[in-house]
Amino acid sequence: MDLRLTEEQRMVQSTIRRFVEKELMPLENDVLRNELEGKPSLSIEKVNELQNKAKDAGFWGINTPAEYGGANLGQMMLAIVLMEVSKTFVPFSFGGSADIILYRANDAQKEKYLLPTIAGDKKSCFAITEPGAGSDTQNIKMTAFKDGDEWVLNGEKTFITGGNEADFVMVIAITDRQLHERTGREGVTCFIADRTMVGRPNTSTRWVNGDRPLSSLMMCAYPRRIFLVTFIKGMTLGSSGLVLPAGSSEQEPSVRRSDC
Repeated sequence: MDLRLTEEQRMVQSTIRRFVEKELMPLENDVLRNELEGKPSLSIEKVNELQNKAKDAGFWGINTPAEYGGANLGQMMLAIVLMEVSKTFVPFSFGGSADIILYRANDAQKEKYLLPTIAGDKKSCFAITEPGAGSDTQNIKMTAFKDGDEWVLNGEKTFITGGNEADFVMVIAITDRQLHERTGREGVTCFIADRTMVGRPNTSTRWVNGDRPLSSLMMCAYPRRIFLVTFIKGMTLGSSGLVLPAGSSEQEPSVRRSDC
């Protein structure tokens, strides 16, 4: 087995290394200063500027499928890129990517959420963790039930990375309690909600090692209701990650706003 890098891989490695040395490493003192003062490591404007420079250099959507405008360089190339970026503590990620779960959405959902996220026009966050449960879905308590054409979610999510800056949130809730209790993994659904549709966001922000903020999200922790825009049907959480059964689809439920 030949483990040597190909000529193309070495070229990418060299290009990313120059980008890190020229654009990221000179910002290290600013990052340290900002974190000591309790500020974000980098301003949103600076992050956008860096991502656009990377885009001009051809690095946009490194592992995003080509059909969605990405480079689709593959896992090996992605590993090379991440190794070079990790040589600085300046928090940076190349743009043009989206949560894998969004690729399993229907066409209308992709148009509304996936494509704008890849383009950098929208930001998402993922809400699994709860006050009494980590990222293991076996212990989550948030439930969802259908009320007519609408879905009602009850529960609370916390420690949501990027929650304070996201335009929409993907929330995992139990929709089949018996199945979930029996399997510990199945019987859950991923709901997609615009930021304006969710409950009271936690206004406090805590910066951790220069990473994005962690926040809490109240999704009707009391006997109140909130109705979400749309959802991905048949979502299961397994050891292989987030998957959607082939051919699954669902009509968007109607939306009714609730003061939560």
